[in-house]
Amino acid sequence: MRIAAHPSDHQCVVVGLGAMGSATLYHLARRGVRALGIEQFALRHDRGSSHGRTRVFRTTYEDPCYAHLAAVALERWRSLERDAERSLLDLVGLLGFAPRSNEHFWMIARQLEKLGLPHEIMKGGDAARRFDAFSFDDDVVACFAPQNGFLRADQCLQSMQELAVRDGAAILEKIPVRDLEPVQDGVVVRTDDRSVLAEHVVITAGPWLGRLAADLELPLEVTREQKVYFAVDEPRLFAAGRMPVYADYESDVYGFPLLGPGVKLAADHSGRAVDPDDVKRTVDPSYVKRLKAWMRRWMRVEHVRPTESAVCLYTVTADFDFIIDRHPSVNGLLIAGGFSGHGSKFSILIGEIMADLVTHGTTPHAIDRFRLNRFTE
Repeated sequence: MRIAAHPSDHQCVVVGLGAMGSATLYHLARRGVRALGIEQFALRHDRGSSHGRTRVFRTTYEDPCYAHLAAVALERWRSLERDAERSLLDLVGLLGFAPRSNEHFWMIARQLEKLGLPHEIMKGGDAARRFDAFSFDDDVVACFAPQNGFLRADQCLQSMQELAVRDGAAILEKIPVRDLEPVQDGVVVRTDDRSVLAEHVVITAGPWLGRLAADLELPLEVTREQKVYFAVDEPRLFAAGRMPVYADYESDVYGFPLLGPGVKLAADHSGRAVDPDDVKRTVDPSYVKRLKAWMRRWMRVEHVRPTESAVCLYTVTADFDFIIDRHPSVNGLLIAGGFSGHGSKFSILIGEIMADLVTHGTTPHAIDRFRLNRFTE
């Protein structure tokens, strides 16, 4: 990566280059802003929330705010694909299912209907005949939404970082930020070996946000989440396109078609609170056992074998809503965080919003819901 020789040349410093920070740097550079991104670990590291092959892209929210933002984000991902000349978003569809009595399922279905988003409600048996990797009967009901799928997360991250540098941004990796100091002309960003003065600083530090913005006493919790890949008996049944992304609204298990080392499964928001600097990085055997049992219950499998696993971190707010705002008392300091395990799909749009706030002081996107003052009102 190109490293700037003169830190004072930067109009904006982005602290933290996961999905949100990389998207912010990308949009700033496209607008001609002299921007520097600083990452405490190596680029595309596996310590936070943005690593790995895939993330779910979905519009299947019961909340119209997020459903709308996801629809806008889809357009922005397509724009990034054109800029990167690379396929990043695969709309293989999402199959959600649950017992007929599950109210969450029906709330999502009603919201898709209200927003005019394409979807199809079907009996479980019909869903299993259509997507033959699954083993459903009519005790469940399913909803297939075609404008959903998965992002190639690692390639998204790489594309945004490389394009940001192409357009003039600089990146420092393996450089922890130790302190942020407001001064008359902006904010000073201090590391172990340098001080950088910038007109604007954007903190997108994920699980470390609470430390860099400690004065705000943000109500954040960092949780340890786990993902497991499984080899399956008949890989052809699980191929992307033949198999969609899927979500069990009763157990909160979700997964992907066969990609890379196997079929990826996870149980959403099932982890415990941790210190982001002290995380057990091996997956629990009991967790693997739970997911294997789930596969045997809902999929056409006899033998499943874990092939790879990983741990990532969620940074969760009390209301599961994002934080996107200016610091209430430090001019030029902006914060984006608390994405609560469902932010990756929006990252390309969040980056645009942060670039709007840096360059114009406002954004056309509705972000009042994500203000900091909701925690103190």
